[in-house]
Amino acid sequence: RTGALTITATLNRTVSFNAGAGVPTLALQTGATPALATLTQPTGTTPANTLTFVYTIADGDNADDLDVTSATALNFNGRLLDGLSALAVPVGSSIGSLASTSSVTIDTIKPGITTFGVPSITGPLTALMAVTFNEPIATTGAGTLEITDFTVSGGVIASQVTLAPDGRNATVRFTLPATSTLATYVVSLNAGAVADPAGNTSTETPSATIVYDPVAPVLTLSATPGDKGTTPLSVVISASKYVTGMATDDCNVTNGVASSISAAVGTSFTVGLTPSATLVLGQAAAIGVTTIRLQALGGDVTVPAGTVLRVADTTVRLSTTSATTVTSAGMNVGIDAAVTAGLASGSVVWPANGVVVTMSVRANACVDALGQGNSATATPVAVRYDPTKPMFRIAAPTTLAANGTAVFTLTPSEPVSGLTVAKLTTDGVVQSVVESADRLTWTVAVTPVGTTSVSLAIAANAAIDGAGNASLAEPAMIFSIKPQITKIAADNANGTYTPGTRLRLRVTFSEAVQVSGVPELRLNLTPSGRAALYASGTGSKELLFDYTIVDGDASTDLDYLSTTALSLPNGAFIADVDSGNNATLTLATPGEVGSIAANSAIVVNDGGASGPGKPGISDQPAGSGGCGAGSGIALILAGGWLGLGMSLRRRRRAA
Repeated sequence: RTGALTITATLNRTVSFNAGAGVPTLALQTGATPALATLTQPTGTTPANTLTFVYTIADGDNADDLDVTSATALNFNGRLLDGLSALAVPVGSSIGSLASTSSVTIDTIKPGITTFGVPSITGPLTALMAVTFNEPIATTGAGTLEITDFTVSGGVIASQVTLAPDGRNATVRFTLPATSTLATYVVSLNAGAVADPAGNTSTETPSATIVYDPVAPVLTLSATPGDKGTTPLSVVISASKYVTGMATDDCNVTNGVASSISAAVGTSFTVGLTPSATLVLGQAAAIGVTTIRLQALGGDVTVPAGTVLRVADTTVRLSTTSATTVTSAGMNVGIDAAVTAGLASGSVVWPANGVVVTMSVRANACVDALGQGNSATATPVAVRYDPTKPMFRIAAPTTLAANGTAVFTLTPSEPVSGLTVAKLTTDGVVQSVVESADRLTWTVAVTPVGTTSVSLAIAANAAIDGAGNASLAEPAMIFSIKPQITKIAADNANGTYTPGTRLRLRVTFSEAVQVSGVPELRLNLTPSGRAALYASGTGSKELLFDYTIVDGDASTDLDYLSTTALSLPNGAFIADVDSGNNATLTLATPGEVGSIAANSAIVVNDGGASGPGKPGISDQPAGSGGCGAGSGIALILAGGWLGLGMSLRRRRRAA
């Protein structure tokens, strides 16, 4: 009902209201807030046995079966009815109630679309859309849903409308204009197009979008991560639109099989891949000439039917008609050809770098709503199955670094990550852990605590490879600390030295050393080949080498000859006292810190042919003139005169 509503209450006798200004009302249940019908008859104090109330229906009022709100719905508003201030009203299912004597429905709700379903492209240039209304609409006559009730952009027309008997659900078929590219159309319901049984017409104009894509679906493959140490491997197929029909046999796989797929319809599909291994058969006792024993290492292995094996150059073929799973417990597999006894036991061996499984998808593996199939994926996606745990090789340094640390080099069998100080075991103190950019070389600097050696080991699970495999433990590598030469200096004071002078050179080591034989230290004297010989110092940190300058020796700044100038001829050795580790004899570069020239300023000069300090003979006579009888000859030694008297006689020449 709409408009004005008249309600009559019949009394069991004639009554009258007293005089007053208040107007009695009757509360009606028409929604969250009750509606009030007002008294129109009788007026004033006129006696009557009926009370007439009038109410005008307003927007928002609704009632399936109109009734008063309660037994106290009648309000006299200060008036008295035959002396009474209140009068109970029958309600609900009580005899005489409004609901039991009348059937009144109030409907002010305007019909409208609550849901536009996702358009379904059911064929070329055809779209089907479900429509749901908020309440039943007229199913016949005026106000029912018709194809002309829709406005569609871009030349689309509503070609068919089907309204369900409940009046709330409808299906609309749209015919789309021809197009070869992606197109979007907007559909809306015209205002006032439909009406409900109460006569309320729609005023809203809700809209929906139809997307028509005549382009064939495109599939994209991805694998994350690219390496994996467990099975199954996963490849994700992403479709550019909703497709149907995906299956494992649509996948082209190398080095494995597509063992599962997450769904057959949709826009995203996850394919599980099981890698295949090379089956390497070992030498073992025969189980039988027609039976072979297979055992999988590193996880179960699926062997496709008809897999070809080589057994001691004999080609055999698995006789199974379907894929066979080989487990770590092993299994006996029949073969269709006889093989030599003694070759029947073996195991699955994975390549050192794992197995690369590739996958692509064939053309027309799936179709869209228009029946258009996909093109074959151009580039296969690759996933590496690597169940092999990485291992490290530890290389000890040859000498301590300048800062006193032992720098170990760690080389993993493949790139790894995650190695930290906490995962290293050492009897020293780790100062740093540095990885190379390619993660194939790690350097670990360790400060020794003792003086004889320092070790480094790697715990199990210290690092992981790209497939997630944790590394194996690596036992300790021990670096024996060798004595190092810290400096060489001359005990002689700085200055110039001439032949006959003994030079004493002091070689200082990082720790006490013991000496056997006579080590030599070659010097940069001219002529070459001069060497200072070991003199003393065994059992201490300082060794003394001596060299006596001879005629012809010269050097403007005494130093040893090269970084390898210290040698051990004839089986000589220099080693530490504690553990016998041979000393490192490599010297600092001549002239650099630690060298003789850097610590001392020694010049070697032979003094010239008759210079000071050079023994020589002078022919200066004792007197002037020639030598005669009784003349003296003097010899000059070390700058002093030594007179040797000689008597000379004339020999008479024969006539």
